[in-house]
Amino acid sequence: MKFDPAYLTYREIEEQFGQNRLDAVFMTLGVEAPILHQLLESGQFRLLEIPYIGALTRRETHFYPYEIPAGMYSRKQRVIPERNLPTVACGALLLTRESVSDELVSVVTSQVLHQNFSRQMHLNELSAQGNTFARENQGFPMHDGADHVYNPELKPFLNSEFVEATEGMRSFIVSMLIAGYLLIHWFQKRRMKAKEHRLDRYIRQLVDIENQQMKLDGNKAEDGPALLTLLDDVTSLRQHTLKQFSAHELNEDRATDVFLEMCHALSDKINAKLLGWKIDRLGEKMKDD
Repeated sequence: MKFDPAYLTYREIEEQFGQNRLDAVFMTLGVEAPILHQLLESGQFRLLEIPYIGALTRRETHFYPYEIPAGMYSRKQRVIPERNLPTVACGALLLTRESVSDELVSVVTSQVLHQNFSRQMHLNELSAQGNTFARENQGFPMHDGADHVYNPELKPFLNSEFVEATEGMRSFIVSMLIAGYLLIHWFQKRRMKAKEHRLDRYIRQLVDIENQQMKLDGNKAEDGPALLTLLDDVTSLRQHTLKQFSAHELNEDRATDVFLEMCHALSDKINAKLLGWKIDRLGEKMKDD
């Protein structure tokens, strides 16, 4: 037997049943839909169960098993349906574009989940189970606005629309912070280089002192005062240099360590010549006596 499917409105279904032009119809509607009451209470129609529900719901995941209880539509003159009727159901979904504001979606979701709304619309499962029922078998990604209602503890501190609106400003601020960091880093390097230049100047002065002490062997009587003067110059130069650097810089800067080691080495060398000069002077004095 061949069947010609037709896709009709509820009004057309009612009219064509009345004209005997329809044999059967698959209807997707709420169990409390008025048209069901009208058709079944007329006594000319009956509900049929859907066979192989397990296989159907396994293959079509948006369906789930449902049972229409006996007497759902009539319990007076005759019971409709006469027994619990196995069928399938699918959830009614509210769909929206992703671009719709989070605030609007949150308001609509909160209103639908409100007890007064579900009672007025005879949404018994939603009224009884609340959020748990609403979140079952969705089949579509949840809008952020609805997620804020279902999971208020996960709601971000800043609204996503505000984040999008200020994205350009945030990018500008981040760029300025990066530029500021690079500028500070450049300034610190410049300061470090300047300090290295000053240290180079001190090193050159130290080399000059060393060259002067090389001309004094400590054998002449006038070498002693000259060596003492050079030793004082080394001490003054070392003290002046230390004042230019903080304790942290002295600890971190290897060049400063090298400079101080050069000062100590030169001081030791001058002191050795001074000691020889003093011994010579002492020997000369002993001869004179």
